[in-house]
Amino acid sequence: RTADLETDRLARACGQTTSVTSYPREDWSRGGVAYPRADAQSSRSRWRRQEYDDAGMNYSSPRSEPSKPPVPRIKHSQMYRRLDALARRSGHRAMEYLNSDYVAAVCKNDNQLREQLRRKRSERMEHRDPNAIGAPLEDVLLFASTSIAIGDYQHDLPIVVVACVEELTKTGIYQHGLFRALPSRDRHLQLIDIFDKSADFGAHYNMRGQAMPDICALLSTFISSLPSPLIDLPIYLALWQWSVGPSVTREDAHMANLLRLSLAQYSERHDLSIDTDSELEGDQISIAQILLRLVPISSLSLIIYLFGFFTQLPLCPDNEIQFEDIARIFGHRLLGGSTKEVSQKMMMWLLTRWPQISETLFAETSSL
Repeated sequence: RTADLETDRLARACGQTTSVTSYPREDWSRGGVAYPRADAQSSRSRWRRQEYDDAGMNYSSPRSEPSKPPVPRIKHSQMYRRLDALARRSGHRAMEYLNSDYVAAVCKNDNQLREQLRRKRSERMEHRDPNAIGAPLEDVLLFASTSIAIGDYQHDLPIVVVACVEELTKTGIYQHGLFRALPSRDRHLQLIDIFDKSADFGAHYNMRGQAMPDICALLSTFISSLPSPLIDLPIYLALWQWSVGPSVTREDAHMANLLRLSLAQYSERHDLSIDTDSELEGDQISIAQILLRLVPISSLSLIIYLFGFFTQLPLCPDNEIQFEDIARIFGHRLLGGSTKEVSQKMMMWLLTRWPQISETLFAETSSL
């Protein structure tokens, strides 16, 4: 079923009555693998899952539905012209960080990967890499991935990521200590073996019964083991210069003005939330959309999936996690960059604007 990150996920995570929404999984590898059994879960988690069972919510066998189309291919010439026009408004040029040859090469590599993924879906690919954790993301998608629908399009994602996010959404999102509680070392290593080295990379493994800290640790391990960030350095630098940096500069100026006034007059907390200058903000978001579309489809799909999940976490107060926590834990691991501080600011900027960015990211008229 199609993901509905804004309503159904949050309702289920917070224990509200709602219809079932699940991701249809396709292209699972062969079954028949014997996995280690999970230890007993806490009584609260068992009670929660019993509620789902009583309501007929069996997440281990999602119903299939026709596949949606893949994400549209990049129109790199059109995107590059639009990016240059937006950059000119602030006195810059697209060529300062991204020349046309680089964009053309990115698009060529992206099309090659799309063709490989298409073949994977239509043919049985016998070759497999020995590991799924620590391997390049493109390789993971070819041999240890599943295809799910997010919005209007189909995305290929690592099996381990989907397994962790789906189980956390059902049982862990409301729990205290999310992404902070320490896992069981032995169980953590067992889960790594299942999703990293088993014959089907954990495709048929049911995560039900796993403790929340162990699932969080598995997801964090996969992310921290990626050989490279999800965003290439030229795109990262352009994103900072044309989208994130201007917001940081305006926020710093705003805070400097506050220091000149009586701080007692201001009780509202200020951060990298959306600015009041809607025209400037609109250009920055448009630039961010174009730059994200230039990210290879392997990384872009993972960004969309993870950010959709991350933006729901602060809406459940029981877990006591905020965007600042998410940015601190995952910002530098996912986005890269020269310093953790800058990557965290970029992560915060993207998280606070993700509804606006993602809503029209693939629309025909988006930023074009």
